[in-house]
Amino acid sequence: MKELSQLHRQILTLCAEDHLGLWFAMTPLENVFEKANSDEIRRRTLEILYDLLKLDLIQAGFPAESGRSFKTWGLSPDETIQRINQEWDALGRDPTIGEIVWFTTTEKGDVLFHRPRNP
Repeated sequence: MKELSQLHRQILTLCAEDHLGLWFAMTPLENVFEKANSDEIRRRTLEILYDLLKLDLIQAGFPAESGRSFKTWGLSPDETIQRINQEWDALGRDPTIGEIVWFTTTEKGDVLFHRPRNP
């Protein structure tokens, strides 16, 4: 497996703790790259998410109404990033709470945290 950077691990940890919205996935990068513009934060965030999707450590979709389960998009990493980019462009600004997509760990991602997947 590819060695994960500190930022990869931070985002993966956030996904393992709870479903993670795109708007909040940007936060670790905003903290590290304080002087970066919005486009640079977007690019770097999507690169990290793509890496985690490609490694099958996270999945994209939306939490179910109950908040317990997760409805995945069922797209490839490339299709997922393409869809996020299209929806982000259509939004015309950075996403806020609940917009575009959420992420959660996969079974493989959960194994890194030594926790069982909820049924």
